[in-house]
Amino acid sequence: PLAGPDQELDKTRYGADAQLYFTVPRFGGASLSAEGYMGQNLNSDSLTALTTRSTGSPFQPVPGANLEHLATDFVGGYIMFVQNFGDRAQIAVRWDMYDPNTDLAHDQFKRWNAGFNWFWDGHTRLTVAYEAPETERLRPGSYDDPKDNLWTFQAHLRF
Repeated sequence: PLAGPDQELDKTRYGADAQLYFTVPRFGGASLSAEGYMGQNLNSDSLTALTTRSTGSPFQPVPGANLEHLATDFVGGYIMFVQNFGDRAQIAVRWDMYDPNTDLAHDQFKRWNAGFNWFWDGHTRLTVAYEAPETERLRPGSYDDPKDNLWTFQAHLRF
């Protein structure tokens, strides 16, 4: 119950994933994986705007409030390809997206990632990755994608 004992809202989730493992001759093992999901989330902005709370009492609906629009539909997913080169090198490419409210424009998030892994030994991995997110921010008169691409260099040590 969110807005009193007689007001309940469901969170609905649906999802699926698929994974394919195969060998590319002369290179090595590879994988292709994908996942998609969709459903409904509680829209906390709507809940706050449509309900009130008296000191010491539970949330109550604002008189005349439309409680049918407290949830928003969302959708998201990714697809990723990984290719091994022998036992020491690997490349990975991934695209993912998330739209927290399918009824709104300009709130989607998309991202491309590409990376190279070098496995020094069984305990050390060196990674170089590039990330290119696609988001829209409101600028005077229009929406644009900010320049926020990112290079990452990492050393992963296991002990």
